[in-house]
Order: sequence, then C-alpha cells, then structure tokens
Amino acid sequence: MLESPDLQKYDISSLRGVVVSSYMISPEHKRRLQQIFPDTSNVYGSSESMVSMTSAIHSTEAQKTGSVGYPFPHMEVKVVGDQDEVLPIGKAGEVCSRGWFCFSSYYKDPEMTLKTKGMTGWVHSGDIGIMDNTGHIELIGRKDECVVFKHIGDKVYPSLIIDTANKHQAIKEAKVIGIEDSLIGHEVCLFVELHTGAELTKSELEEYFNEELLFLECPTKYFLIDVMPRVGARGKVNIQRLREIAIASMKE
Repeated sequence: MLESPDLQKYDISSLRGVVVSSYMISPEHKRRLQQIFPDTSNVYGSSESMVSMTSAIHSTEAQKTGSVGYPFPHMEVKVVGDQDEVLPIGKAGEVCSRGWFCFSSYYKDPEMTLKTKGMTGWVHSGDIGIMDNTGHIELIGRKDECVVFKHIGDKVYPSLIIDTANKHQAIKEAKVIGIEDSLIGHEVCLFVELHTGAELTKSELEEYFNEELLFLECPTKYFLIDVMPRVGARGKVNIQRLREIAIASMKE
C-alpha cells in the first residue's frame, strides 16, 4: 500500500486509520504508515488466535512502533522457554496464547492440533517475543528462523538485521535465514530484493551493515535477488527456496 503509485493521486484525508493484522512489519514501515494514517493500529495474531493490539489510549508512541501491542481483555498471553516454562519480563521466548478467540482444532488433524495446543490449550505461535511490564510484546523473529552462534553461545534474531535492511533506501524487502555450519553453528544469510531501478552491490550492502551493526550482529552471507520467491495463496516468502539458493551458493 505504501508503494502504490496511486497513493498520491487521490484525496485520502478523510481516511484516518489503518489496522495492520496478521503480519509482522518493521518499526520503519509503521512510522511511514502513521505519517499518512495517524490512527494506525497494529493487531497481532494468527489464523489460530488473535493475541494483542496497540491502542492510541494504552500504548505510547514507542510501543506503537516497537511492539505488536498488549493482550486483548479476553486473552491470556505468556512467553515461554524451551521447556515450556514461563519466562520473566524482558526475556525472549515463544509467545503463547489462550482464550475464547483461539481455534478449537485443525480439521481432521488431531496430531497437528496436539502439537500446536498441547494438553493445556495454550496455542504456541512459533514467534519469539519479549513482553514488557505493561504487557506489550515486541516480536524479534520466528522460532525456526532464529540462529545461534554455537562458538560464542549468542542468539542472533532476524528482526535487528531486517530492520537495518529496511532503513536502506534501495532495499524493498529483506529476509534472514540460518544455514547450519559445523564450525560456527549457523551461517546467517541475508536475502534482499531491491526497489525497481535501485542499484546496490553486494560489497556495498556488506559495508552498510558493517557501519550500522556490531560484527557479531551482521549477516555472514549476503544475497541480492531479483524477486523474492513466493509460495501459497497468501504469497508468503518461500523459506525453503531461499535455503536451497544459499546452500547451492556455499557449495560453489
């Protein structure tokens, strides 16, 4: 919507707000939306459950851009660790929810239902997030996309890299994946698609990240692709295809 060539062709002054749902967007894109639509709010959740929202009344400006909101009144939300233990405020873990809005089961798939909801009814989102002391949740990546440098024990989440990429004027979209490596734990691979007509070399991209982030926060591999591969009716980025591209490149 922000990139639409028709955005400036019409008088949209009467359209005050936009609700962004079921999609993780960067703080930079949220700021751009709020400049055009002042009452923009964010609703976070999946097809299985709607979890939280930002509010003009209950959220600060920083929380509107840096979080996906606080829990709905009818929802319970917790952040858990690898052993399903509830984590303290400010610690990263998987976001889980429970409430009447959550789905009852997958159609004719009890095995997948049990995997997602367990025996307690808590829906595991697969998203890694941090909750603050007001209940607002900051998303920092998908659980299966978080990569670990085993030689130093630190976790590198994709959100910092993606947010940094989105600040570059030439970059239209960015995606980060991790490829296992026997020496360092994972190769952190950044894929970027440029805006039409934009120019950016791989060395320029690497130099940009070295200036913006600490060494251990930077990707280890950079990929410039013409178009992000998509899959499914909703056009999600095809992570498996990105893995194939990265692995093939590393074998060359």
